[in-house]
Amino acid sequence: MTPEQASVLELVRAALPPVWTLPAANNDEWDIVSFTKFPNQTVCIDLEWDEQTGALETIGIGNPRFCLQIDWRRYPEGDYAREIVQQALLELIARVPVVMQNADGDIRKLRANGFKVEASSFRQLDDTMLAHAVLHSEEDHDLGYLSAEYGKLPPAYKDLRKVAPVEYNAADLVTTCVVWEGIEREFASDRQAEAIYRTQSLPFLWLAIEQEEIGIRVVSGVPEVLYAVNDLKRTQARLLARAHCGWPVNIASPDQVKHVLYTLERFPVQREKAAWGEEGKATSNKDAISALRRHVGTEWEPDEEPTLESAWANIEAGGNAFLEARHLFTGAQQAISHYIEPCLETHVLTGEKRAVARIYPECRIHVQASGRVGYVGPALPQLKGKLLDQIGPDPGYVWRGHDWKQIEPRILAYEANDPVSIEIDRSGTDFYTPNIRAIFPEVGSPELEALRRRWGKAFILRIHYRGKPENAGDIPGTRALFGNDTQRLVDASEAYLALHPAYPVFWAKVDAEADSTGLVRTFMGRPRRLTSPWPGARRREASNHKMQGGVADIWITTALLVKQAMPWARLVFGAYDSMWWQIPEDRQIEFLGLYAPIVERPLMVNGHSVSFPADYKFKEAA
Repeated sequence: MTPEQASVLELVRAALPPVWTLPAANNDEWDIVSFTKFPNQTVCIDLEWDEQTGALETIGIGNPRFCLQIDWRRYPEGDYAREIVQQALLELIARVPVVMQNADGDIRKLRANGFKVEASSFRQLDDTMLAHAVLHSEEDHDLGYLSAEYGKLPPAYKDLRKVAPVEYNAADLVTTCVVWEGIEREFASDRQAEAIYRTQSLPFLWLAIEQEEIGIRVVSGVPEVLYAVNDLKRTQARLLARAHCGWPVNIASPDQVKHVLYTLERFPVQREKAAWGEEGKATSNKDAISALRRHVGTEWEPDEEPTLESAWANIEAGGNAFLEARHLFTGAQQAISHYIEPCLETHVLTGEKRAVARIYPECRIHVQASGRVGYVGPALPQLKGKLLDQIGPDPGYVWRGHDWKQIEPRILAYEANDPVSIEIDRSGTDFYTPNIRAIFPEVGSPELEALRRRWGKAFILRIHYRGKPENAGDIPGTRALFGNDTQRLVDASEAYLALHPAYPVFWAKVDAEADSTGLVRTFMGRPRRLTSPWPGARRREASNHKMQGGVADIWITTALLVKQAMPWARLVFGAYDSMWWQIPEDRQIEFLGLYAPIVERPLMVNGHSVSFPADYKFKEAA
């Protein structure tokens, strides 16, 4: 223990309440220490487990008045005392309010150790992490950060885990209760935020737990093929880079890549973001490669899969071979490390890679400032095309789901009370055709019209996100349509906004709200407290939250309504504006009959009753 840790430990011990441990030294203490110490007080439950094996070690229960720690390692499987602890804990949470920090992790660990904990088990459950994520979406939400913001113990107590585990766990229990008291005070002055937390975050917790515990079936054979394909791409990229440079450059080395780009090729140096007045470090990251590829005139679709064929096509069109090699390599490397390897395991004796039976991604509902639900291990929303073929329904089941159509532009239309877009929406006509015609009044050939539509959809989205039109040169098709004339891009933006004069008025109102209060809300009331030091960034975040946060609200409430209507359906995962559900094969008609009316149910947006149309999708077991 370091002198600093010893000093912190002394402060913590002086501030902690009495701490009892079980098993007790003698049986008489069981009756004294048992859960009767918490008659009607809110308690925190916090678990500690081995970081390597995942084995549960300690169950902490406590508050600023009293702490109890149960050494779970002393209750082996089959021990009758283990059943007593399990039953006592269930009786406690049914009787007193419970608060946790990251309830998802602790509840799953309890369930894995035989505690039959369900949503109905709790008299009242709260989660400081989820609550803070609603109140202060742009900040961190771990207990160390919350302790510094709300707690009374020195935040440095988080360094005591290895050297003083008893005091560490007790400090977590006390701090979580103190943090919750602070959050309750904030909720008292922001009932809209509390409503989002109680009607969305807390109920969705149980859908997240179900997804994480059951996992997703991996289709045998598919990850192995995808690994081989992308491993070949890595080899092709290495050979292309070496052929271009004339020496065995390591295309995977950031330092060597920067040397080639900025010393040998003399490209404009791309730099990391830095504090005001400071120069960021030179970088060769993905954004830098994208900027340099655009610099030499390369165009590509954002969802385009890098291949050797597309690299050669870009080189023949005037692109740079080294940039194309790096793009091919990083695309393949990311596909392998982020999306394919999580579906594989390497057998020690042979080194052969084979598909695992299931993956168990984590569902996170507290990370993104918009409130969007995310997945890691792997990042499921990024599984598209062939990558999505790696996973599928269990035998006897199918996946059914949907994608909302132009949900963001529709939210913006009603939030801004734009009569043109509202009329387009309610007439049932294509959402983009009249908008693109405003930018390109003259009708061209079918090929030109197709290019204009692809480009116009991306350009309109850029405008909605408050991007500068003169910076739209990275949208594929810009050179073909406008050459290098940035003024024509500005004119295109003005032509679009001339059709929708309500949008600039709406944005000005949002800007004023952001500047005066530092806070904006979705149409359902989800807050976003704007923390960027740059006024322009705050304003963009504010107007974007109206759309992105609004979609997040619709997504979560839709998932909850579907689960409520059909408890037998399981949410597999979702992306920003779509989701997949696993259902029995023989209940598809029943599911769709209930599903579509929920997905397209009317919602009130700025005084308008709005239904968001969707396309429906299907995936059967392979």
